[in-house]
Amino acid sequence: FPMPDEPEVSAEDIFKHYAKKHMVAPIDENRKIPKLSIAPSQGRGVLTRWSSRFESLEAVYKSLGEYTEMGYDIFLDLEQERMIFDVIPGVNHGAGSSSPVIFSTTYHNMATTKYSIDTKSFVNAAYAGGAGEAEARLIQTIFRENATGLERRESWLDCGNIELVEDLIYEANHKLEKSVLTETLTGTITPTGPFVYGEDYELGDIVTVQSKAIGLEKDAQITEISESYE
Repeated sequence: FPMPDEPEVSAEDIFKHYAKKHMVAPIDENRKIPKLSIAPSQGRGVLTRWSSRFESLEAVYKSLGEYTEMGYDIFLDLEQERMIFDVIPGVNHGAGSSSPVIFSTTYHNMATTKYSIDTKSFVNAAYAGGAGEAEARLIQTIFRENATGLERRESWLDCGNIELVEDLIYEANHKLEKSVLTETLTGTITPTGPFVYGEDYELGDIVTVQSKAIGLEKDAQITEISESYE
């Protein structure tokens, strides 16, 4: 959504398209969630295309949210006795923003840090296949960078039955967005410190994580939060 030959649409429209098709107005009425409605779209988020088949809605929203830096929630409207689905744009609280949120042992709000880099899924040259079979199949080579020798990481991308070269290139580049070097800087946040969850930052926001020990600073989106009540 939308189709390859259609204009790109906002991330918000894509979120709400899937919400309508699978929760509010599905073809199978038994899948409909009672009293759930969708807030009017404001066209927020990046313009893009998105396609998915036979994936759980949660998995689609997770991938879409990380790619577009947006989240979603279902709010309770007590007066109207209904639930409202809406998107939540991530707020930039990086070190260079007007309202920075920085997690670091320096500020005593992070107990430990761990850095890792994963190259297993990294691809910078791919052969994308579209419509046709055998030697008649439409094939395009997609390069993220002009890598050669040991620096070149190749892969095959099955892009279904796309018939136009420009549409095949678009879809291949979209698939390549998931095949990047993954740098991870993780840490354990302590309950002390100047920043409070739910007030200074929320799930989906961009914050800065620092490790003075290894001289690394990284802006990252908060994609998951675990709360424990004992």
